[in-house]
Amino acid sequence: MEAHGILQQFTAAEAPWQHGVVERSGGVWKSAALKVVQDVGARGFVEMRRMAMMVNWAKNARVN
Repeated sequence: MEAHGILQQFTAAEAPWQHGVVERSGGVWKSAALKVVQDVGARGFVEMRRMAMMVNWAKNARVN
């Protein structure tokens, strides 16, 4: 995965609370992506890729 620029960190199985931030972040992203697909009707690889980029931009621009 490092060859593709993906940073991987492992957490202990005995410490599930360490996964919470990532799980919430993924949930927010999934909700936004589903909303865009439903509202805009994105279809096909090119449109879905563009939708994913836009959702990433919007999510990263959020102030927590």
